[in-house]
Amino acid sequence: MVIGHVHVHVKPESVEAFREASIENARLSNEEPGIARFDVIQQVGDPTRFVLVEVYRSQEATAAHKETAHYQKWRDTVAEMSFTQWHLRANRRAVFLEQQENGRKARNWLYYNARDLGDGGESLGLMIFGKRYHSIPRNQRNSPKFELHSVRPCRRIGPDGQQRVDLICDVIQKRAGYFDLDYQKQIDEADKPWAFTDREFRQYQELEKEKRRERARTPDFWYRGGCTLVIDPETGQIRYCIRKSIRNDDRMDAQRQFERTGKLPSFSATYFGSRERSPFAALHADDE
Repeated sequence: MVIGHVHVHVKPESVEAFREASIENARLSNEEPGIARFDVIQQVGDPTRFVLVEVYRSQEATAAHKETAHYQKWRDTVAEMSFTQWHLRANRRAVFLEQQENGRKARNWLYYNARDLGDGGESLGLMIFGKRYHSIPRNQRNSPKFELHSVRPCRRIGPDGQQRVDLICDVIQKRAGYFDLDYQKQIDEADKPWAFTDREFRQYQELEKEKRRERARTPDFWYRGGCTLVIDPETGQIRYCIRKSIRNDDRMDAQRQFERTGKLPSFSATYFGSRERSPFAALHADDE
């Protein structure tokens, strides 16, 4: 036996049409020799949510079901009725492209929000606009860089037992840190951006003179800030914001103290050495 549960969140205006199409598909599916049972369940508290319970007699029967005319008719009929489905049957390319588009929209929203609030992104722990803190790497337009690592789905169970899908958005910004506080101040309060790597320095040396950047010292450590946003995909509202300000000098100083005195060698140092190696795992780490 192969048992599958397909959770579908239907757009409110399509509930009745989806229900009728799914019931007809279930009736014909139950006539297939490879299917033991096929049910359509609609949630009482939220009629836009359905669960298709599919019980197959074998793995081969699951493939045979997708070749039937009634399944293909149902698939085409309901294709535009539901919100994007994040399950194992989803088209991987479609999901990837939608995540890319979500990321583009999220980045545009971050810029808009920073302008609208007039805080330059501070409410989200970022520095999106502003002339201070030149220890934050800048792009060619002299705007502080930040990385939008993902806008990905996350399933969870709501307070009434219903299944919810939220979008998780990770936004990370980094700031060059130095043990020498006088040099840290010099980097932060400069009136122009710096090059923090040899590759970046060579890149800007090829531009006209006024756009060239001086090579700063290699940072002693990188301080990271930003936020993780939990977003309602239907309304676009932010449910939660977990924030660490990139401008927080006290937290940066705490990391500076840890980097200088508190970072003890880990077990991996036995084999790989401990010099300038962070004891913590970091996704997308790009320190050079």
